[in-house]
Formats: sequence, C-alpha cells, structure tokens
Amino acid sequence: MNNNIELLSRVAVFKGRIVDIIHQKMILFGKPLEYEFAHRPPVVIVIPILSSKEILLIKQYRASINKFILEFPGGAIEKGESVIEAARRELKEETGYYALKVEFVGFFYAAPHFSDEKTFICLATKLSQGETNLQEKEHISTELFTESELFTKYHNKEILDSRTLIAYHVLKYDLHDILTKL
Repeated sequence: MNNNIELLSRVAVFKGRIVDIIHQKMILFGKPLEYEFAHRPPVVIVIPILSSKEILLIKQYRASINKFILEFPGGAIEKGESVIEAARRELKEETGYYALKVEFVGFFYAAPHFSDEKTFICLATKLSQGETNLQEKEHISTELFTESELFTKYHNKEILDSRTLIAYHVLKYDLHDILTKL
C-alpha cells in the first residue's frame, strides 16, 4: 500500500513551544493532496498502582478547557530519553512518587485525524513517595482510588481525558489480576 503514497514536501508553517503545524503535500493513489496536522513529540502516560492496591490519578488544570480534570500522570518524552525513563520522570515530577518497577504496556495515537502524537502507556508499581517537581504552569493534586471507585468515576463520566480513558480500557481487563498480585 505504501507504493501508492509519495511525500512531496513537509513544512512547518507554525512552530510553537508544544506544537508545530505541518503542511504536507503528497500524491496518494495518483492524486495530488495537501494536508495540515499538528506535530507533537511522543508522550507517556503512567498508570501508578500503590501497594495498598489504590490507583493514583492526578487532578490537573487544563487551560484549553478551563477545567481541572482527572488524569493519569504523564507528559512529553524528552530527546534521548527512553519511554521507561520518561514514565519515571513524569511520575516523580507530577506526583512525587518514584516507581521501582515500570512496565511498557502499549501505545496509541490519540487523535490521528489531526495529530501525529504517539502516546505510550506504562504501568508503575512498587512506589515510594517523595516530593513533586511541578513546572510553573502545572497545577496538580493527587487522588487515590480503589478499583471500584475508579470504575465508578469512569461510569459516571467523571474521567474526561482521552488518554486516561484509553489507558483505563487497555488495562481494565488486567487490572484485577494486577491488583491481586500486589
């Protein structure tokens, strides 16, 4: 199928701090086409589970919707950083917790219709608490939930972040087994 795709040009028409807008010209199945999309670096989302079998989420202010929402911690993967290193760093920065064990679970594209951002999911266990290291624009608090409380939050539509919803569904069927092994 890739034989039917020819990239002619790819130009950043806007370069921002956290997003670039790309204008792309190509030939797809013999037809010249133009696309615009947002380019962002890859990100990691971390599902932290404490030895008490509670699941840690953050409540974070999101300026784009002018609300505080529940999310799993996470953020951009820095250049030269592995997914696991980024997961540990983001967890520590946003929650103060350090994870002795971090496992890669999977990845997805949150909004491929307008962005090339790739989101990696990691599971963090064997946590020890420390101090947060929030960035200036981050306004974050932590909240702990049991498996049933998290399901209730999901069922009552109190979790609105797409990454958190996807990560929750990816682990939903394994969550009970994970919690029984802790």
